[in-house]
Amino acid sequence: MVTEIIEINQTIFDSEKPEKSYIEDLKKAAHILKDGGLVAFPTETVYGIGANALDEVAVSKIYKAKGRPSDNPLIIHIGTLEELNLYAKYVPDYAEQLITAFWPGPLTLIFKKQPIIPSLITGGLETVAIRMPKNPIALKLIQLAGIPIAAPSANISGKPSPTRGYHVIDDLLGKVDMIIDGGSSDIGLESTVLDVSHTIPVILRPGSITKTMLEAVVDRVDMDPHLSMQDMVPKSPGMKYKHYAPKGHLIVYSGPVNQVAEMINQEVLHMKNKGYEVGVIATSEHLKDYKCDIVLDIGSEHEPKVIAANLFELLRTMDDLNVDYIYTRAISDKDIGHATMNRLLKAAGNNLIELEGVFMKIIFVCTGNTCRSPMAEGFAKYYNIKYHGNLEITSRGLMARDGSGPSINAVKAMKMYNNDISDHQSQNLKQYDIDHDTLILAMTKYHVDFIKQNFLVDSEQVYTLNDYIGETADINDPFGMAQREYDACSVVIETAVKKIVKKIIKQQEVNDDSNRI
Repeated sequence: MVTEIIEINQTIFDSEKPEKSYIEDLKKAAHILKDGGLVAFPTETVYGIGANALDEVAVSKIYKAKGRPSDNPLIIHIGTLEELNLYAKYVPDYAEQLITAFWPGPLTLIFKKQPIIPSLITGGLETVAIRMPKNPIALKLIQLAGIPIAAPSANISGKPSPTRGYHVIDDLLGKVDMIIDGGSSDIGLESTVLDVSHTIPVILRPGSITKTMLEAVVDRVDMDPHLSMQDMVPKSPGMKYKHYAPKGHLIVYSGPVNQVAEMINQEVLHMKNKGYEVGVIATSEHLKDYKCDIVLDIGSEHEPKVIAANLFELLRTMDDLNVDYIYTRAISDKDIGHATMNRLLKAAGNNLIELEGVFMKIIFVCTGNTCRSPMAEGFAKYYNIKYHGNLEITSRGLMARDGSGPSINAVKAMKMYNNDISDHQSQNLKQYDIDHDTLILAMTKYHVDFIKQNFLVDSEQVYTLNDYIGETADINDPFGMAQREYDACSVVIETAVKKIVKKIIKQQEVNDDSNRI
């Protein structure tokens, strides 16, 4: 098959008056689709390989071109809201609210299907996945074709999804009738898939439209509990078979950055000595931590959208470099990071190695460093001695007056434990206080968020006291209250700190034992 390649500048196309030649190119692509052919085109998520969703013969060509199992459902793309009722049997009120909020855009909704939808599209299920893309090239193409377009990602099945036109050319040249090269995808991850065929919507595949965003529109959204299972009937693309995999073996480590870097560097040296080509994917902040000839920058830890957009591109780059083993560290799974980690783990075949954090230094943090954090510091020093630990323990404030003494009420509260903190002097938290082996324990979630936003610190290094031991409550400030409130606060802090110090010392012992093996 001869594949025609056309290029469309999305910036120019997105203007009020796109070039006439672009419209003519899209009309030609639309005719190919209506005639039963295949067209690969850009969307805001990843590139798709499209066919007439109502033509089973055309749809079967998608499976053949991709090498995709036929029991894996496809998403159909529509160009106008008026088309929805032609293909969805029933649209719940809450689904209409979501459509108003997120369409066109990277949200796929699963409905009970109308009989007109071929079973080949749905993998034999009675539901159909539908979305309206936001990318102007994709949307105009679908509108010109006047038919629903079935369009999974435009890659060979199992490979990383394509986010650039040349990715599609590498995979599908000679397998489709036309490839529209529209530059880079904006998001770089496939759409969020949400099942709205029941009373409560359920996320089947995470994407850039997050659970938090959805629940800002509707009261409740659940996560599919079987999201990571591989032996279930697939209700959504990407749920049954291994996806997004590079040619090389991908291994993901989670844990404190210094321990992960040390472990990866050991693996890199080991594999290089065996004659393998080795690569590392790292965030911008930690590129220099890795001793490897090939270290690719996925983006800053503070820009999760950039990390999401770069993931598939870097996996394909590793393929181009013929890398046999790829190592990387898990990223934060907050917001869009949840979707990125979902794709990363699927690409690795769920090959995740968790390293338990071993900390040597604790910094307790409150606001003024005059009551809560000095009390925590006092308790921690006591239990460090009692349990024969070798921890370095201190405390800091976020808005402290350097050199101020402790609260008189806090001093009195600590005297109940024969623990004297009267010599304490307040200090503000500084960047130089924080090392790779430092655990920062704050009193409230507000403190944690402030530290993450204002200091260069790894997310696995910062917790509230109670979060670190699997509990949830903040330790509120007794400032300005009666002595009994300080006494009560000291009881809560003492209980948490005792558990914390025991946990850290136990982790150190386990780590020491493993190093001796």
